[in-house]
Amino acid sequence: MAKRYDSAERAQLSHELIDESLQDIIADADVNELISCRKGCSACCHTQVSVNRDEADLLAISILEDGIKIDVEKLVKQSLKKDSTEAWFEQDFQDRSCVFLDENGACKVYFDRPSVCRTNYAVSDPSACDTSSGHYQSIRLLKTKKPDLITIAAFNLSGEGGALPHMLVQAINRISQEKLTKSMKKNFKRFRLKQLKNLFNDPLM
Repeated sequence: MAKRYDSAERAQLSHELIDESLQDIIADADVNELISCRKGCSACCHTQVSVNRDEADLLAISILEDGIKIDVEKLVKQSLKKDSTEAWFEQDFQDRSCVFLDENGACKVYFDRPSVCRTNYAVSDPSACDTSSGHYQSIRLLKTKKPDLITIAAFNLSGEGGALPHMLVQAINRISQEKLTKSMKKNFKRFRLKQLKNLFNDPLM
């Protein structure tokens, strides 16, 4: 199996372990009742989400291999913010929305979403998650000790982590420099990912 899939498989394995450990927590009816997060709520999808290198590869493959459509121009703009929270919040609210968020506020890659997206469950009022003002508010999160430990271990194993847009751009370029499958070549052209290749070669990146 090609090397690019090794990292994606590691990401999927860590996600499975996280989901299994989370089930032990949210299976409790009382705990589930406290969770504010519900389908359609996308407040946290406008924040600066961190991913590890393996997760970035998994998401890149979902674009190149599976043909998941994204707004390339938005990804390019977001990636220029790198890991700076200050620069991230200088963007307009809509410009901060995740490139995998669809028009209905749902995640296009829900089953392959990053570990951070899997473990952050708000138990405070949903309005506290709103960052349209340009800054974070004080929110209470569900304690997920075991899933958090798995997330930390996965980040350490991957060897690198950072803001999703910047990591995704690097992953797309890394994978595209290898031998592409026919479907990857088709999707690479369709989504004008040459923009990302040029960006990756920018000395300022």
